[in-house]
Amino acid sequence: MSLTGSGALKRKPKVNLEHFTEYVISLKNTINADETIKEKTKINLNTLLNKLSDFDEKNIYKEFLKLVDNTKNISSKYSILQRFSSIAKKTKLNNVMTDANRTDLQKAIKRYSDEINGEKAKREPNEKLKKNKIVWSELVELVEKLTGMDKLLMALYVYQPPMRADYNSVRIIQDDDEIDNDKENYYNVKTKEFTILEFKNCDKFEPIVFDANKKVVKIINKSLKETPRKYLIYPYVSGKESLINDNVSPNYLAHRISKITKTHLDGKDIGINQLRKYFVAENNLDTKPYEEVEEDNKIMCHSMKTAQEDYYKNF
Repeated sequence: MSLTGSGALKRKPKVNLEHFTEYVISLKNTINADETIKEKTKINLNTLLNKLSDFDEKNIYKEFLKLVDNTKNISSKYSILQRFSSIAKKTKLNNVMTDANRTDLQKAIKRYSDEINGEKAKREPNEKLKKNKIVWSELVELVEKLTGMDKLLMALYVYQPPMRADYNSVRIIQDDDEIDNDKENYYNVKTKEFTILEFKNCDKFEPIVFDANKKVVKIINKSLKETPRKYLIYPYVSGKESLINDNVSPNYLAHRISKITKTHLDGKDIGINQLRKYFVAENNLDTKPYEEVEEDNKIMCHSMKTAQEDYYKNF
């Protein structure tokens, strides 16, 4: 059904809103104050609202969709409609939308999402993956031959679903009562459990809590026994014991992983993002039950759809 088809727009909403100019200004203020909206999307939304200023409030939804229909880029259409839907729930815009409008809007969002994902699936495999082609067993063998902090780092990304660069500030605790800062992540040595609070889009998701892989637990225990410290990963520099209780930055973590793989895998520079893709190639719906893959996805903080499309595109 077309976004501007008559089926969803026959019934006119019965509302009594304040002066339309003030109404548009309040919508703009809501958009501009929302820190989760990217600047480019804010500009697009404000531009559309400027074009709407001559319309009657009863026609705002219909005219808004016409303008979106005239936007050429599919990703822009999808992004704008998503934000429109989100903002509508927070403002008086919700008052001028019928149930049919809302249904039509969600169908449009899904249609554009499907188009975007369809295009992604047609793309060529990641160039870095093609250049650094490797099989998962090579990564497992690498972990087994490494020692010290390098072994621990690679184990975190090979023996269990690889997160992004979120192990940079994992504080060692003995009890969950010690969790007191939502800007840090934690590893409980007694329960052998990770609690990840600070990660990409953490404001939109529940904390990530999962049991460490048994092999990872053994490596962590050995490492902590040899070098007691505050954080799981610290900036290891020979002869500088003062750094033992420091954490590291996400960039340090990413560069260290790349350096390890480049050094031990014939110059192949395999970063965290590539490790995540290789993991999906080894652990997907073609190789594991749905429930297990879904658990992996929760730890990696991406959807089943994203994981499968990435797998089919690259492998």
